[in-house]
Amino acid sequence: MNELKISILRAQALEIYQELRAILILTRNYHERDERDFGAIQQWASIAGVAELRGAIRVGCSTVARLRREYGITATGRHLIEIAQLLEASPERTAYIPKPSLREMVKNYGRALPVFDGMPEHVRIALTARPFASPPQAYEWRAVESTLYEDMCALFNLAHDVHVQKLAHGRPKSVIKRSYALNRATVTASFYFVESYLNGVAFDQLVTESESLSDKQKDLLAEFDFDNGRIKFVTFRDKAVKYTQIASKQPFPPIDENNCPELKFLVETAKELRDAIVHASPLPDWQMRDYRKEDRLYAVEFEVVEEVVDNAIRLVRRIENTIRGHGRLLYWVSDRGPDGLFPEHVFD
Repeated sequence: MNELKISILRAQALEIYQELRAILILTRNYHERDERDFGAIQQWASIAGVAELRGAIRVGCSTVARLRREYGITATGRHLIEIAQLLEASPERTAYIPKPSLREMVKNYGRALPVFDGMPEHVRIALTARPFASPPQAYEWRAVESTLYEDMCALFNLAHDVHVQKLAHGRPKSVIKRSYALNRATVTASFYFVESYLNGVAFDQLVTESESLSDKQKDLLAEFDFDNGRIKFVTFRDKAVKYTQIASKQPFPPIDENNCPELKFLVETAKELRDAIVHASPLPDWQMRDYRKEDRLYAVEFEVVEEVVDNAIRLVRRIENTIRGHGRLLYWVSDRGPDGLFPEHVFD
């Protein structure tokens, strides 16, 4: 009977300390000393007696209860332990968790990460099961638009380098083909960057303004007809115009082709290039009775790529300032440097 009691108490003690460890990980309070202490607790629990185990359970439960109150933790102990196990099984013992998921588990997550409340709703924040050597200052996050911005910058820099080679080496065929391939890739990457930013705007509106949005606005932002249960795609142009209007709470669109040259360039000149690449076809334009669409595919010049990239960045900044009145959340977006390239720090 005593062995059975000890086994039950041992299991309870280990579970409460697993929950405590998970809370420390989730709230960015897991340090090297904790890693050592929890390892020692596992060994100690295998030889501890009834009284010692009961005392450890009381201390563990009290600490867990205090941290739950402090951070507003609502997730069950089992769920927290599963999160910690997920992190342990992830590469680098790290995973990126959506901000709404963190808030759902920890109501006061701003106590763990002071910038949390000011971050866009669609970001993912890195959690790690690796212990910190000292109180953490830096934090890692990711969002689709920041990743695709980096893609655009990386491709542009490569396109620039190959363009220089093309000018300097007498236009060998292999260099010419690499140059056009990178030019096409950079044009499409520029559109992916802008559209991913706009989709982030839509996500944030659906999360933060759900109660005030009309059904029509929700359908538009979600690209989904909820009444009929089907996908309802929104054009690049409509996202730029209508998402900005919704997010800025304006009665009329604050930007369009008439007052925003960046948008005009992207939805007219640049979109013709983008469509020629994304929807490549040998078929003629039946209305114009010519093959200009296919011709555009073969002749994406680097000077046009520069315009596309620069206008993509300016448009995103214009929309951000229209929505928020500032561009502080786009601190990670940089212009090209004096050498024409994106600086290395954009990839940090």
